[in-house]
Amino acid sequence: VVERRNRTLVEAARTMLIFSKALMFLWTEAVATAYYTQNRSLIHTRHHKTPYDLVHNKKPDLTFFRVFGALCYPTNNNEDLGKL
Repeated sequence: VVERRNRTLVEAARTMLIFSKALMFLWTEAVATAYYTQNRSLIHTRHHKTPYDLVHNKKPDLTFFRVFGALCYPTNNNEDLGKL
């Protein structure tokens, strides 16, 4: 069972890296993202709930999900920017 779960995570991470055309140094981030996503989306057939729902007894908040590898820019909303 554990080997199947690991293989699923590796395949998901590999797929995310290929489709986003990201470099291999993002491998650990891709695996972490795949793990995070699967914990909030895969449904246990016995309970009809996600793993997150089983642990926390509430539905996960999915509003902040973004596409892996999407272009983004850092911002600083702090009023005191100081020296740049």
